[in-house]
Amino acid sequence: MENLLRKLAKQLLAMDEASLLELWTKYYENTIYFLPTQKWEEDFLILSFIQSVKFKNNIFNFFMLQEPTADQTPSLTSPPKKQKSASGPRKRKSTKKVAKIISFPSPKKS
Repeated sequence: MENLLRKLAKQLLAMDEASLLELWTKYYENTIYFLPTQKWEEDFLILSFIQSVKFKNNIFNFFMLQEPTADQTPSLTSPPKKQKSASGPRKRKSTKKVAKIISFPSPKKS
């Protein structure tokens, strides 16, 4: 099972994000209304794959654009050193960017 998932991940990494995003609307429209079919399930997974590649690239770009501070090593391959804080976990910096929530409407009853 794990080997299959690793293979899927490698195949997703080999795909171009721009080409995948061209398909986003098609699969969003195919899954906007739930249907208890295998095609709907497959289309939903495809939409999820596209979303996961986009999310991974956003996270990747975020970390690549970070400037190392004086107490961090410049190596991108090693994890950052954990800092002990007497006040507990650090809070996230507040940003003004608002998340976009995509709702899936209920099917219309006839």
